[in-house]
Amino acid sequence: MQVDLTISEVDGKLTANFWPVGDNDGHAMSAVVKGNELVLNADTPRGPLEVRIGHHGPKLMGAWQLGLGKKGKLEGNKLEGNAKS
Repeated sequence: MQVDLTISEVDGKLTANFWPVGDNDGHAMSAVVKGNELVLNADTPRGPLEVRIGHHGPKLMGAWQLGLGKKGKLEGNKLEGNAKS
């Protein structure tokens, strides 16, 4: 599943929006940095969603877990600026 993630800092606090490709509405997520990872969390109708992202240059890699049983790996590329203009 392809998604866009928009990470912002407002008044010193990180915020995130999760944009599934083809979806007109972003879904708010909490965002914190833990060690070398960006950790995103949200409550969904299917259970809690946690996304952990690390990076090496522009490459992003990590893992996600939805509820108790669904999980997987993720990979992507970092884009600079506002991709959702």
